[in-house]
Amino acid sequence: DPVAVHRLRGRVADAPRRGIAGPSSPLVGREAELNALIDGVDGLSSGTGSIFAIVGDPGLGKSRLLREVRRVVETRVRWCEGRALAHTERMNYGIAREVLLAAMGDGVKSPLDGLASTTVPYLRRLAGLPLAVADELELSGLLPEALQRRMHRAFAELVRVLCRRGPVVLTWEDLHWADPSSLRLLETILPFCGHEPLLVILALRAGEQRLSEW
Repeated sequence: DPVAVHRLRGRVADAPRRGIAGPSSPLVGREAELNALIDGVDGLSSGTGSIFAIVGDPGLGKSRLLREVRRVVETRVRWCEGRALAHTERMNYGIAREVLLAAMGDGVKSPLDGLASTTVPYLRRLAGLPLAVADELELSGLLPEALQRRMHRAFAELVRVLCRRGPVVLTWEDLHWADPSSLRLLETILPFCGHEPLLVILALRAGEQRLSEW
């Protein structure tokens, strides 16, 4: 039988990451947590940030809380989010790639405009985007450890560029399923919260031994 082929024209704007599509119900019983996160966003105006961890069992509303925070503050910050999935736990830079693609964005002024031209290929490799032939040849000649260091450095520089333009929120959802390479990349930017307008929100399940040090 003939197979129907459809052209993907874009991502549905503001599509819910979880739950049933349609009108959102009011957030009930999480006012303290919601206000704490909004206060954290407000605090970015001082030029420094903070780190929040939302920890709880499945189904307790972590994702719903994040959606409500985003709804309230999105016009005031650059919101970049990623979400790990059970089947991406062994996929290098799975959740980090989502956060990076959100940070690169599709606005009129690309965040990449403020970066050195030598930095961009490493971000494109980290994001899984095509490279120019010359860049591909250069990166293929690097040892894996060297490539990893340079991709981490490039991601850190992108975060700095974004923070110079205004407050930034990086959300890492379902971190208990994050792959080790994404966790190592995340560790490189956490210190920025002490001296940049950067808020990092981590959402994960309670009782995850693999993330006990977090």
